[in-house]
Amino acid sequence: MTLSSITSTHAVPRTATLHPRRAPGGTPDATTHSKSLQRAIVVAAAIVAVAILGIATLVAMRTAANFLSERADTRLRDVARRGDLVTEQALLERMRQVELIGAAPTIVEAARAGAARAAQMGLVGRPIEVLERQMAATKNLAVSENATRFLQRQLAPLGIAEMFVTDANGFNAVTTEMTSDFVQSDEAWWRDAMRKGITTAEAEYDESARQTVVSLAAAIRDGDGSRADGVIKIAFGIASLDAALARA
Repeated sequence: MTLSSITSTHAVPRTATLHPRRAPGGTPDATTHSKSLQRAIVVAAAIVAVAILGIATLVAMRTAANFLSERADTRLRDVARRGDLVTEQALLERMRQVELIGAAPTIVEAARAGAARAAQMGLVGRPIEVLERQMAATKNLAVSENATRFLQRQLAPLGIAEMFVTDANGFNAVTTEMTSDFVQSDEAWWRDAMRKGITTAEAEYDESARQTVVSLAAAIRDGDGSRADGVIKIAFGIASLDAALARA
């Protein structure tokens, strides 16, 4: 048997080549797992970042809202405080005006003349109902044209709707408009003015002036501060006060 026949008859089997096992996509399992882990970390980090950003935005919005609310409250308080100051100053100025007009010699003389006229007419001590019927036509003793003109000159410059002066009995001595009553001594404001010197300001609808007014009344006294000779009541229109508040 020759060597060639032996070789052809008994062929030597080939050794199989070993290759590493690959994943279906052709990438090793370890590489795929590593990349999946990286993607999970990136996604988780993104979610955390978005959550932090959202919380930060919410905190910033709430802080801004609180800041704006506090500023608005502060501004409202400032406006209210300015309004109170303007109103107080305006009322103090009105009180000074009432006292000055009430102390004018022409007004003091008119109040005294009213008391003298009432005594001459026998009005003192009579029932109010009787006096109202007796004086229904004028509701005024009309004792002084000078005093009437003096009061009328003050109306427009001071924004006054109505003024009238009573004597010490509470009877109208001088008026700028016809009032609803002749006798004022039964009114609380008249008694307060005689007792205290001046009343507090009151907003009311004045039937004589036919408008809403701020009224003040003061006792009429001459310069020596002796007993009151009567009372002056002044009804100020509210237009000037509204204008002052608008400028505040």
